[in-house]
Amino acid sequence: MKTENNNTTIWNSDKTVEHYMDSPHLSGRENDFMEAFKIANVRKILDVGCGTGRTTAVLADHGFDVIGVDYSSAMIEQAKKQYPKLSFAVMNAMALEYPQNTFDAVLFSFNGIDYLYPEQSREKALQEIHRVLKPGALFAYSSHNGWMISVRKSRIREWIYNFIQGKAFARYRYDYRPFGNLLTFFGSPSYHKKTLKRQGFEFVANYGGKKYRSVFFSTFLDPYIYYLFRKQ
Repeated sequence: MKTENNNTTIWNSDKTVEHYMDSPHLSGRENDFMEAFKIANVRKILDVGCGTGRTTAVLADHGFDVIGVDYSSAMIEQAKKQYPKLSFAVMNAMALEYPQNTFDAVLFSFNGIDYLYPEQSREKALQEIHRVLKPGALFAYSSHNGWMISVRKSRIREWIYNFIQGKAFARYRYDYRPFGNLLTFFGSPSYHKKTLKRQGFEFVANYGGKKYRSVFFSTFLDPYIYYLFRKQ
């Protein structure tokens, strides 16, 4: 629990909030998610791990009825300042304060699910997301790629440090960010498919962040993989 508390402390720090005070935009393959939402005639979206509202604002601009939630009170405070007309709430993904079958889609943006520790907390969040989704609704998220081969110097140094700490091949490793060192989940595409199936989701698609044409290159070179599932 000490490491979990450290993650929470980092996400509530002024330095982290300042780092994430971006203008509204979608990163990587989040545009693919939005297109999937439109095709599925999604109306009501829960944006989990919304931070300072980056994705929430874009989704609202495209006409979706969206609510942004985050367990960082500092992030939500900033989101409300930046987007006073939008709906935000401090909320833990493991205890979503909504009735079952409420949302047409859930977005857990930019690897936010990976900072839930330990793994039981991650699975509890998946159960909660499944509960609040309507039957057949979509769940979209991104996650650190456990199969990525490190080719950048910074990633190699990070891997060496994790090796020294005995975490180089663990599911939870240290990810070094400008605002702090976070204990972070790394999983393979096959892990995600198996885990989500166990939680009652049907696999729809996964995308590499850099849009490699080859699935092989995406699987081993993309630092993040974007996943789209449907509630069964």
